[in-house]
Amino acid sequence: MHVGAVLIFEGPPPKYDDLLAHVQSRLDLVPRFRQKLAFPPLEAGRPLWVDDPTFNLSYHVRHTALPEPGAEDQLMRLTGRVFSQALDRSKPLWELWLVQGLEQNRFALLSKTHHALVDGVSGVDIATVLFDVKPVPEPVSELEEWTPKP
Repeated sequence: MHVGAVLIFEGPPPKYDDLLAHVQSRLDLVPRFRQKLAFPPLEAGRPLWVDDPTFNLSYHVRHTALPEPGAEDQLMRLTGRVFSQALDRSKPLWELWLVQGLEQNRFALLSKTHHALVDGVSGVDIATVLFDVKPVPEPVSELEEWTPKP
C-alpha cells in the first residue's frame, strides 16, 4: 500500500551525491523519513513509529539509468517494476529513485512512499520540503547531527 509519483525534469540530472546531500539537508524537516514501524511483543497493541538506529540514506535514495533511447515507455516499464515491489517494513517506508537517460535531455525521479507515512495532504507537504520553486534552493539551517531516540 504505497503511493507513487513520477516526476520528469528537463535538463541534465543532478549528480547522485548532490541529490543525497540535498535530501540529507532536509531530513530534519520530515522526521518520519528516519522512522520505521515497531511492533509490540505478542501484537499487544498497534505498531509505533520509532527512530531507525541503522538509518542509511543511500538505501532509500537510489540511482538508475534507462538504456538507449530512453523513451517514456521504458520509463513507465521501470516505474511499474519499482512500484510493484513491496517496501521493506523493517526500514523507513519510502524510496526515491533518480532515473537518468530519458530522451530529450530529461531525467526523472520516482517517489514511492507507504500510505502509512503519507496521505494526499502530507505527501504534498513532503514534496514542498524536498523541492524548491527557485532554481537555487534556500539553504536549510544546519542542525545538530541526528541521533536516533531509543
